[in-house]
Amino acid sequence: MEVFAKDGRPVHIKTSIGVAELRLKAETVSDLMICADQALYDAKNLGRNRVECLK
Repeated sequence: MEVFAKDGRPVHIKTSIGVAELRLKAETVSDLMICADQALYDAKNLGRNRVECLK
């Protein structure tokens, strides 16, 4: 993990990403966003700083 500095102080940045595939049960863009949101919460619940794909 790379550490950035702001005003001489370290800033730690972590990222959690949720991914949903178009071939899921999603019939609308809204459905797809709900699936991606669920994958994001899965990433956060599994320890953060990771990518999770909803399958």
